[in-house]
Amino acid sequence: MKRNCIADRVTEADRLLDEMVDSANHPLDGRGWWLESEEPWQTLAACMEVRDALAFPGSIENFVSHLAIHQDGSCNGLQHYAALGRDEEGGREVNLLKSSTPNDVYSSVATRYIEGAVKNSTRPLLVHSVPLKSLQDRH
Repeated sequence: MKRNCIADRVTEADRLLDEMVDSANHPLDGRGWWLESEEPWQTLAACMEVRDALAFPGSIENFVSHLAIHQDGSCNGLQHYAALGRDEEGGREVNLLKSSTPNDVYSSVATRYIEGAVKNSTRPLLVHSVPLKSLQDRH
């Protein structure tokens, strides 16, 4: 989900709103949706914040959230190099430039490596006994 565009994330959040509110109101005896998350405690805290925002008396735009937002960068060192070098392609790969969906620099590097290895090989390449060509087809 974190690699999807914003519109898809909003659609998914709307679809899960009932689960979020149930998790916030009944964390121990509800449906337990929050427990399925990679980070269940952060998910539960977010569910409670969403519930509180929805119940806010007045305009939701005036709701002050106190939820700590944990934001991880995309290869922070590479972001600095791309910015300092004004590298547009590198900046795009590490999410410094606007994009409809987040990019993953590691997947891009793997794809380029596999393409180069397949192109330059004179015999079938194996990675852990798997033909490299089949790995290339996955990307």
